[in-house]
Amino acid sequence: VKFKNGMAISDKEAEEAMHLRLMLVYVKFTPKDPVTGAQWTFGDLCRNPEVQKAWAEYAHPDNASPVEEGVVGCGPWHRQINRALEWLHSPEIKHRTVTVVCEVQIILQSYREMRIGMHEMYKALRADNAIRLHTDFVKNQKQAQAAKALNHDCGASDPHPFGTFK
Repeated sequence: VKFKNGMAISDKEAEEAMHLRLMLVYVKFTPKDPVTGAQWTFGDLCRNPEVQKAWAEYAHPDNASPVEEGVVGCGPWHRQINRALEWLHSPEIKHRTVTVVCEVQIILQSYREMRIGMHEMYKALRADNAIRLHTDFVKNQKQAQAAKALNHDCGASDPHPFGTFK
């Protein structure tokens, strides 16, 4: 669909982007039925037991991570989920083909390491208020603890083994 080559930008553009140079590829993905090969419609998606299970888990009151992370309040969170489900189940889109535009980021290992090192500073720069800044840091701590536990459980020594293709 679209390709952005961050390696080809000017030095001035790179400076404005904190010298982060990466390539972005946007691709269309249309899920297909594994048996028939037919493209899925929104109706197919809504009838799929795995999709129903994923939505039920996502909407379950015990799944409050976006609320805990300060992204949204509990009331708006559940209203947004209900609104999305109403839209997905609406007769107007039931027969429309599902297509998702996905972003793939391609980055050199050396740039990736630099990006990881400066990510905390970038969070401080982009935070629009103290609450968002705190939320970002709390979320980051939880993710780091989970990654460390996963690496330990898998016997991995690389601090980011599941985030890199080699």
